[in-house]
Amino acid sequence: MLKIIFLISIPFISAFIGWLTNYLAIKMLFHPKKPVKLLFFTLQGVFPKRQHVLAERLGEVISREFISTKDIFNQLSSNQTLSDDFRKITEAYLQDFIKNRLFAENSIIGGFAKMLLTDDFIDSVKRSFFKDWDNIMDRIKTTISKRLDEDVSIQHLIQEKVNSFSSDKLEEILFSILKKEFRFIEIIGAIVGFVIGCLQLLLAWIYTMV
Repeated sequence: MLKIIFLISIPFISAFIGWLTNYLAIKMLFHPKKPVKLLFFTLQGVFPKRQHVLAERLGEVISREFISTKDIFNQLSSNQTLSDDFRKITEAYLQDFIKNRLFAENSIIGGFAKMLLTDDFIDSVKRSFFKDWDNIMDRIKTTISKRLDEDVSIQHLIQEKVNSFSSDKLEEILFSILKKEFRFIEIIGAIVGFVIGCLQLLLAWIYTMV
């Protein structure tokens, strides 16, 4: 009777071993966070040990395959709402400057000039200024694009950010992204272990029948 119970339990024991093996393998991706010497070996989690390499690779892949400063600039420059807002801000500033600050330094001239600064005159100045607005915006965009290319590196930004994470933070982020996948790996380990246990049980039964 005990022999039968033992034989029947083999697939379940194998399933547990398969699950436990994969569970420990996943845990060892992150633990131990600090190097631990064990006889002739030094143990440390894969991600904590290679965090700087992960940061470098992530920065390289993301900046090459996903997003670049050019992509960011194109997204911003194609945003008509942003362009309209920028024009409104410029227009409001120009009107305030002409009406309230242009001749503020000299009270005599300022008082006389303000008599000439009618709304029609201010509107005329604004129309003249914004007549060349598209060219102004093109020059601004060209300058911004050049500065982004020269001064901003998506790769370095990502690399520095990932390197700044603590081991706990890195584990939290990766688990939030890969939680289902890690769970799937554990389940697959249990299933494979169960199948192997069934095969062992089948072989044992065949052996007893021979």
